Amino acid sequence: MANRLLLILLTIFISASSFATPVEQDLIKSASDAFQKAFPKDNGQEDYNEGENSLGDINNDGVTDFVTLLYTPNKDPNKAPNDIGDTQIAVFLGNKEGSFSLYKLSGSTFRHERIDQRVEIRKGSIFLYRRGGIPCCGEDVFQFKLRTKNIVLIGSEYSEFVDLDQNNGFGKSINFITGDVMYWGQTMKKRKEVKAKFKPPALIKIEDFSYPVGEPKGAEGYIDEKFNFVK
Repeated sequence: MANRLLLILLTIFISASSFATPVEQDLIKSASDAFQKAFPKDNGQEDYNEGENSLGDINNDGVTDFVTLLYTPNKDPNKAPNDIGDTQIAVFLGNKEGSFSLYKLSGSTFRHERIDQRVEIRKGSIFLYRRGGIPCCGEDVFQFKLRTKNIVLIGSEYSEFVDLDQNNGFGKSINFITGDVMYWGQTMKKRKEVKAKFKPPALIKIEDFSYPVGEPKGAEGYIDEKFNFVK
């Protein structure tokens, strides 16, 4: 089993590193090694499969860090058909010699057979993307930032479209630091935005994060199909 997971990891990393420089290839290999060390297969307790990966600097120390998704299948024979297991965000901080150490592990991001998830380090932040749904297309985006040794949720965006061309839909963006929220609704010919303020709650640490995330008090509401703001 350990060799099978290592093969999955290396296959994904090699695919991502086809155009990587030698230094980047070393980092990708080190990330794979760190994952294996943090979640060994020989304990026989959980079957972790490595998902999407992203390299970047999240603590502004000039050293590359690493974030990935952990997949834990549900082995219960009585599970619901769409209950395919659990997903967590794993954050690894980089060391100067090029290795990585596990730093934080999130709560459940709710794995579902119709939802695609990926993580990305961009401009010093960690982003979790959740896309999918029926009848068409919905996406949740969560932004995390390292603040005083804690990785916290600082923003979220939600959007839902009723057509594949994404011309008709609605959504909202929430800033948990400033207490700003922006609601929007759009069609092919019209778009409406409503901005509001709410009292920022205590920031959620990534290890306490789980999906779904409840809306902060004062940020509830949406723009309906008639472009009315509903609180």
